[in-house]
Amino acid sequence: MNILIADDHPLFREALRQLIKQTARDAVITEASTYPKLDQLLNEAASSLDILLMDLDMPGGNAYDSIADIHQRFPTLPIIVITGSDSAEVTRMAISRGAVGFLPKSLDGHSLQSALENIFSGGMSVIPPAINNGDPGLPRYHHPLCKKLTERQLQVLGLICAGDTNKMIARKLELTEGTVKLHVRAILQSLGVNNRTQAVAIARQQR
Repeated sequence: MNILIADDHPLFREALRQLIKQTARDAVITEASTYPKLDQLLNEAASSLDILLMDLDMPGGNAYDSIADIHQRFPTLPIIVITGSDSAEVTRMAISRGAVGFLPKSLDGHSLQSALENIFSGGMSVIPPAINNGDPGLPRYHHPLCKKLTERQLQVLGLICAGDTNKMIARKLELTEGTVKLHVRAILQSLGVNNRTQAVAIARQQR
């Protein structure tokens, strides 16, 4: 797995690097501390990258313009935003530009490692609760996807967007884990995507 970390804080990059190595020991990690350096590394090796972990506040550029540009140039590269903000507006703006997930800097080490494990193993994104005002489900009658998904599937998708595992979804919705897996499979098929990250991106783009 090839991962690019873009953050201007050396200590945070080092901490993130160590957590990544604990989660994915074979990961190849590249680092950038400015937007120009990030752009250079993307031009050199974007085709070999699996994930971009990108801070919003770095020298030399605008976060949202950079996300939009990267997403346009490399549409298959998952952009996970590293952020110290829990603002719903920040989250929505990043998602609207092409980000598919978030790693809040407010997470403790254990929670951050769990978030990385979710992303690396299942393509899950960590979405701050503020984006949906604490509502774990997507609204059935106001969401554009209601024509493609059942009400239960929308609930499952909403919890996927919140970063929940199948086990957590099963507990919250009082379903068996096997039933949740069937719902997830049906959601991916209905949306025409291959993984949870892509499903989250579609859900957030159409909110």
